[in-house]
Amino acid sequence: MKSSSMIRGLAALAVCALLPLAWASQKNPVPRPFKMQAHSQMVVSLVDYSTVATAWGEATHCGKCASLGWGLFNPLAWELIGSGKIIAANNDEIFFDCPNTIQTVITGGTGRFEGATGEFFVVSMDLTGMETDPVANTMTLSFVWTASGTICY
Repeated sequence: MKSSSMIRGLAALAVCALLPLAWASQKNPVPRPFKMQAHSQMVVSLVDYSTVATAWGEATHCGKCASLGWGLFNPLAWELIGSGKIIAANNDEIFFDCPNTIQTVITGGTGRFEGATGEFFVVSMDLTGMETDPVANTMTLSFVWTASGTICY
């Protein structure tokens, strides 16, 4: 009799321990509005047109955030193709690809953004500075921008 009570007690404890894991794995993957505003700096190599970009701003679902990106810049078309990540205030990350300068495709993430999808588009972009460094053979572009779209996570 004691052993069956103990087995039921252990089973109940195991169920209670596993319930939070089951709830955590269930998500409501519906498209949600996504907006971001930021100021950025992009350093372009004038040798091979590779880029490294950083941004700081605010985004829905992220709060204050930073972004890191890398890719290739076409100076003739002022077009950027690349990928990167947005780092939310709590350090969760959103991964993205940029097939062109105005479109960003969400390709996953970490934390609550694991498996995220969606896309957003640059709504406005203003160039605020452009400097060249002939010694480093780079060009640094500074700009502010806003974007709007959806995220599903």
